[in-house]
Order: sequence, then structure tokens, then C-alpha cells
Amino acid sequence: MPKISVIVPVYNMEKYLKRCVDSILLQSFSDFEVILVDDGSKDTSGDICDSYALSDSRIRVIHKENGGVSAARNAALDIASGEYITFCDSDDYVENDWLEQFYNYIVSDTCVDVVSINFNVVGNKNDIFIKSSEYPELKKFFNSENSAIEYLIFDILCGKSGWAVWTRIFKKSILDMYNIRFCESCGNYAEDMIFVLEYTLKARGVQVLDYRGYNYFQRSDSMMHKSEVVIRLDELNECSKHFGNFVFNYIKNKKYAKKYLPIFHWLMMNIEYKYLVENQTIATLPAEIEKISDYLWYKKMTYGIFRHYGFLKKLYSRKKAVEALMISSFCLHKNLRIFGIESKIYYDIFK
Repeated sequence: MPKISVIVPVYNMEKYLKRCVDSILLQSFSDFEVILVDDGSKDTSGDICDSYALSDSRIRVIHKENGGVSAARNAALDIASGEYITFCDSDDYVENDWLEQFYNYIVSDTCVDVVSINFNVVGNKNDIFIKSSEYPELKKFFNSENSAIEYLIFDILCGKSGWAVWTRIFKKSILDMYNIRFCESCGNYAEDMIFVLEYTLKARGVQVLDYRGYNYFQRSDSMMHKSEVVIRLDELNECSKHFGNFVFNYIKNKKYAKKYLPIFHWLMMNIEYKYLVENQTIATLPAEIEKISDYLWYKKMTYGIFRHYGFLKKLYSRKKAVEALMISSFCLHKNLRIFGIESKIYYDIFK
């Protein structure tokens, strides 16, 4: 049984796939398997996967009908035999010591259940460097579910550390124990965020390394750049619901969880609200919200902000709490004129 399973979902990536797989096969750490999941590719990606499997016994291939990246990753998780699991997207590539760094730290402390690394963002050619992530080194242990929840809020959802699955290595035993899988109804926008949140909630400790062994290839035609606002709002609401169901199934303190779930929901949805405001498309928001406002989970979480305002203010600040109330109020009545009045009051007070 290999120590590490590397899962690579593949869909129409004939142009980049060889670079990705070759970078994995050149690892200084050799005790691993690669699971290539051909998600119904219409180009030669499937043939490329098969040729690698014939030339290297460490490579396994799954061919399936197209079902999205979450379904592809789940198919690989179901057959993965590694003690540890990590991911690589088929248009990205990694440094030679990528797995060695992961393995050395995940086994160095039995209470560290997840290791996260930094990464580089590269452009259309390997030598076009765009930027590096700057998440600070951190080693943190959770003495309770409450402390884990607070870490999720302040470090992951607030952007102090990333949430991409390809920046992490996970223990398969924890994934299987709590049936942690990717949400196949959450689309392709934030499905990895929910996976990371659920796993971290059941982890005893995390390790963040200031090591950039992963190269994220930023393409103008990628799913992240093609997603429309209406799709993202819908997907984020579904992500929030999926995470909420996990919390109610696996968290002992249900009362405590109920206070936090509206905050999780607001933080996730707020990602898109801020995008709309920054791109001066706020006038389209009522119509976009109208399409999802009938969802029971959406209403429940939005009203939850009002019920737990005091808790939110204590957890964050009065400024953040008022901002959450303002956005939640707008999301319920969807009246742009009222939102404009609220916004003016908010900026007069805090700006």
C-alpha cells in the first residue's frame, strides 16, 4: 500500500496534462500512487492517461462519464489506497520535493492531521511568474470543537490561509471515518472550501508551511474565470447547506453550532456580495438574490444573522456585525433603494 495517493481530475487537458503528470513522477519521495480520473474528456486526455498507466505501475486510471470535478475526485477517493491523500489539478504542476515536504511534516507530529503549503501563481508559460501566496507559518492544535470552528472562521474563511485542496495533504482515515467527500451539487466554485472546512473541523491540529511547492496555472478560460454571478450565488448557498448538514451530523454541541452556521453562511455569501460591489454591479444583485431567496436554507441562515447579532459582535466587532445586518436586511427585502440608505448610514458611521 502506498503512503500517498495523488488524485488528479482530468477533463480536456491534453495541452497541459503531460507537464502535470511528469512533475509528479519526478518526485524525490517515491512511495505514492497517482489516480488520473478522465472525467469524460472529448480530446485525447483519456488516451494520455492510459499511456502513462502502461508505462508506470504507480499510475491508475478511472474513465467515467462527465460529472464535474467533485464527482471525479470522489471516484478517486473511493479507490485510493494511500494512507494520505493530496490533490493536483491537471493544468498545474509541482516541484520535485512537493510530496517529500508534505510527508515529512504530516508524520512528524501525530496530532497534526492536515498540512497546508503556500503556492505560486503562474501564467501562460512556465516562466511567467505572477505572484506567490503569503500565508504565514502556523502550527495550531484544537482542544475542542469550538476552537476548531473559530479557526475555520478567522483563518480559512477570512482569508488568513487558503482553502484549495491542492495546498493540503489529508489523512484518509479521517476522510473515511466521517464520510468527508466533495459536494457534487455545489458546482465548481467553492466545493473545495467545504471539503477543507469539514475535514479541519474534525482535525486535531494543522500545520501551515511557508513552502511553495505547488504551481497554480492561471488560465483565462478556466472555470473560475467563466463562472457567472448567478451561478456562484447559487453554488455558495448550496455549499453552506452542505456544510451545515455535516455540522449537524458530526458536531456534538448543536446549540453552539447553530450560532456559528449563519456566520459561516454570511462569510461565504459575502465573498460574492463584495465582488458585486467592487465591480459596480450591485444594481443586479436584487435579481440574482430573487432566484435563490426562496430556498429554505437561504432564508434560515439570513434570519440567523439577526438572531445572533450579539454573538457576531462579540466574535468580531460592531463594525462587522452592522455590515452583516445591512447585507442580510438587503437580502431579505431585496430593495436597492433601502440598501442605498443603509449603505450611506454604514459608511457615514464607519468610514
